[in-house]
Amino acid sequence: MQVEKDRRKWIREELDPPQVGILAVEAQEYEAGTSLVNPPLRLYVDLLNKSAGGAVLKLEKGLEKGSRFYLQTFSDQRNVWESFRGEARWISEMSDTSTYFLVGTEYLDLKADDEQRLQSLESRQVPLPEDYESLMQTRFIKSAPRSAVCSILNNVTYKKVKAGERIIRQGAAGDSCFIIQRGSCIAKVEKGGECHTVGRMRDGDIVGEMAIVTGEQRSAHVDAETDMDLWVLTRDQFDTIAEAY
Repeated sequence: MQVEKDRRKWIREELDPPQVGILAVEAQEYEAGTSLVNPPLRLYVDLLNKSAGGAVLKLEKGLEKGSRFYLQTFSDQRNVWESFRGEARWISEMSDTSTYFLVGTEYLDLKADDEQRLQSLESRQVPLPEDYESLMQTRFIKSAPRSAVCSILNNVTYKKVKAGERIIRQGAAGDSCFIIQRGSCIAKVEKGGECHTVGRMRDGDIVGEMAIVTGEQRSAHVDAETDMDLWVLTRDQFDTIAEAY
């Protein structure tokens, strides 16, 4: 980890590996040609460096210069989330790819109602901070390269499943996989009109990954044994991330 002096007034700390953050932008503008207001933007970002006065972020979507935002960052050393209010001071497209943008930010003073406003922007559009901490313990995230983590978290979709609900049907097309955050499920193979239990998956496991890798039909039924919190990644999303990383 390298620390260097910013040309202005802050000591800048280079982060290797980058620190994970959740950026929340309260969008107000209307979509052209409609009467709709754009929804708030929430996405995971990498902090490449930081100081007491701001940070440089790597993100998958560009921001307008001057955009105000909230940033939550996770400290691995302290195992806590910290909240900041800030403004985008400069934006640039990364030279080696058109997929990512660099955003230089300046922190602003937090106001009395900022924590409440930040909570109002929270939704499972992307995993919440408490989801992040458990997802980072799953086999899928642990096996992924660090550079792909934010992309995975920005693409997964939350799914609540009740006990007894069928998650996967044998013989169906394999168009998605499921990361288990909480709960358990049972895999059963149907043969000759009878179902035979072949496995049980729990917190941290991934279900249905082989079908999205091979393109083959589902090889078994999977039924929820308990209420479950799942994160879904489609085959198209998986292919895009796999190609990039």
